[in-house]
Amino acid sequence: MKIAISYKDGQIFEHFGHAELFAIYEYNEDKPEEMTKMLLECGDRHGHKAMADLMKENGVEIVMSGHMGTEAKNQLLAYGIIPVAGYCGDADTAADMLISG
Repeated sequence: MKIAISYKDGQIFEHFGHAELFAIYEYNEDKPEEMTKMLLECGDRHGHKAMADLMKENGVEIVMSGHMGTEAKNQLLAYGIIPVAGYCGDADTAADMLISG
């Protein structure tokens, strides 16, 4: 399972479409305690469609951000990616909580 979290200084960044960085967490489904994390720079990609495309290109299954508008959610859902919004705090903890249910 791949989870992407909009990321800044170890925390969940507040806005999906303006994130400069995403933390990508990949969990082993047989052993969820085995996880790899990489940071993905967004470069010149900004906006809902560009970010949704980036998530699809990287095989992300769930995206978490502090805030995410309807257009962004719809773009992700069109690719079969689950949007999760309305959270703040430590990104690593949030990813672990998502995977553990």
